[in-house]
Amino acid sequence: FELFDLSIDDNSLNSFISLRNEYTLHGWINLLLYSLGYSSEALNFKEKITLIARAIPFCEKNFSLLEIGSRGTGKSDFYNIYKNETVKIYSEKPTVANLFYNKNTQKDGTIIEKEVIIIDEAHQMSFESELSTMFKSYLANGTFDRGKESSSECSIVFLGNYKNLNESYNSPEQIITNLENKFFCDTAILERISFISNGWEVPKYKDPIDSSREKLLPSYLVKILQKLKDETFEDFILEKIQFNKELDKREKKNIIKTVSGLLKILHPNKIIRDKELISYLSIATENQQYKSYSLTSSISKT
Repeated sequence: FELFDLSIDDNSLNSFISLRNEYTLHGWINLLLYSLGYSSEALNFKEKITLIARAIPFCEKNFSLLEIGSRGTGKSDFYNIYKNETVKIYSEKPTVANLFYNKNTQKDGTIIEKEVIIIDEAHQMSFESELSTMFKSYLANGTFDRGKESSSECSIVFLGNYKNLNESYNSPEQIITNLENKFFCDTAILERISFISNGWEVPKYKDPIDSSREKLLPSYLVKILQKLKDETFEDFILEKIQFNKELDKREKKNIIKTVSGLLKILHPNKIIRDKELISYLSIATENQQYKSYSLTSSISKT
């Protein structure tokens, strides 16, 4: 079946939640992946979550995602399929004026006007110094000042390609430092990014084999996800998980935002078993550890 109602209200969200109740977690993940255009038969759990994570920026405010992977894994196609009037894709280098604020025209940039911004081919771009400075502020707390103090809830996605697959498997911590765009080698940037998606672990994109299987219409699904932005799982996570007091505040924030996004997508009915929560927490925590290894590799090269 396909759901065609594009006018999303509370009743639509309730219907979506009711639909989730009809599926096991395994079945729900496969339904979502098929709706997102992926064949899930040969994927393991972590690969499935890596693909699902591409949707977190739609449902989590101020979420920043960096995905580096080989060509043909469907990174750009995913966001092109799920693009609507609230989403902006940059395939060429953005400027501080068109992204944040144009001083000459006194016009707000797309980060104010849109809900999700995707910067494609980011691995080979070279960001100007002021753009990097604006990003540091914005990725930290959703605010920036370019002669005008501004704030936004817009999420940011950076997409890039990586050619050396052997290196990515043997020395994944070196992937970030070997990118042409040294913007991502800045420790202040890397530690502010909510989630680094291990795109190098995702197999080449394959169209779903069975075209008759049930799925959700892309335009419907993305609007449902955007509706879920107003939901929060932070209190639930903090109630269930006792974080180490020595954990860096920024790492804790990134872990909570990642797990919250996954819960919105996979458990909109708020029915979550402890072992499921632990599996998402493990993925988010491992991601922060990967960033620490990448930061160490970056520092050692300077």
